[in-house]
Amino acid sequence: MAANEQQGTEESVTEPSLSEIRKMLIDIQSTTSIILSKNSLLAAELAELKNAFESQKRELSDTKKLDDKTMSLNKTISEELKQTRKKINDQVEEIVELYSLNDDFQQYTRKYYCTHE
Repeated sequence: MAANEQQGTEESVTEPSLSEIRKMLIDIQSTTSIILSKNSLLAAELAELKNAFESQKRELSDTKKLDDKTMSLNKTISEELKQTRKKINDQVEEIVELYSLNDDFQQYTRKYYCTHE
């Protein structure tokens, strides 16, 4: 039995022929060529993605700057609106006071002319 086992081992370890080795090398070269081709395509796509990412990064940065300017302008306009509303309220109060004074003056004038006629 030991002779049979040894003979089976020798049969499974047979060396490939030169033509088989050559065919394997051609297959390996073909596969390597395909892999390199795909790798080149992936590298080009990666470069495109990097460029797109950088472009979007710049756009985002520009948008953030514009947003900051807009927020600053909004704050300024809000402050101006607040001041304008206060000024309008003050003027409305002044108008109400002037109407009241005018009414008082008219009543006084009527009263004065009625008593002096």
